Amino acid sequence: MELISLDGLTLGSVLASVVAAILFCFIGATVVWLNKSGVFVRQIFYATNSFFPRTLVIFAFSIAGAYALQRFGINLLGTAISVPLTAATTFAIWTLILLWRFAHVGLHAAQLSVEGGTDYEASLRLCKDHFWFLGTGASKLTSAKNFDETILRCKPGTSIRFLLSRPNNQIIADAAARAGVAPEQYRMNVTNSLRRLATIRKERDAKIEVRFYKGSESKDFEMFRMMFIDDSILLLSYNVYGRGDGRKLPQLVLQKNKLSSATDGFYYAYHSYYERLWESSDPWEPQQYV
Repeated sequence: MELISLDGLTLGSVLASVVAAILFCFIGATVVWLNKSGVFVRQIFYATNSFFPRTLVIFAFSIAGAYALQRFGINLLGTAISVPLTAATTFAIWTLILLWRFAHVGLHAAQLSVEGGTDYEASLRLCKDHFWFLGTGASKLTSAKNFDETILRCKPGTSIRFLLSRPNNQIIADAAARAGVAPEQYRMNVTNSLRRLATIRKERDAKIEVRFYKGSESKDFEMFRMMFIDDSILLLSYNVYGRGDGRKLPQLVLQKNKLSSATDGFYYAYHSYYERLWESSDPWEPQQYV
């Protein structure tokens, strides 16, 4: 088949990719129906919800769709269809659709580690108005070089919250000892954080609030590490006692949904969790532990 021009070939292939993507949407709807009908439930689930099988399925359908369009002589705008270009464009369209689905529920990035992604200093640089934090002692945050300037940059009168564990928490001290970490180090880290917060609150007249969450076993304190920034961004990680200081653990970046209802995204769920935990926690008096 004679190719009329490169421009026409490109446009025809792109339009063919759009047609193929639409056809795949119908195929996807059929897959959903089969899944709900109980036919090949587990196979369909893994093929559509696991990274490697899903990628292979999309790749295979992209190539098969491009060959089918060329094989049956479907030409758009009087031009031939390039199989490689059509397959690549179809794959790109489906990749964008998948990324949009993640973004629609608030998940915008997955970082392999805190230190390799938005680390403690970088998270503070994002803050313009206020932030809420949930963690064990906030020592890495309060010891960051730009912590003081971040507090000064925050909007006056806006509450900056810290949900922490008590320095004399014996459960965490025991967990640290089992992991080979000196319990005194944990107490010192939290106490130093509280001292710095008390100093900044007094000298800078900052509206810093601190509360201590409760727990009955070590797993209650190996919870999420959260940092809400300006009520729009959530940096989400977790704690594992005995596995370093958390810098090498993965981190998710969630954002508040601004395109539809705020309750449509996971940001809303974690924000509500934080508020409930805050209400059930004990307030800190500045004279405690400092």
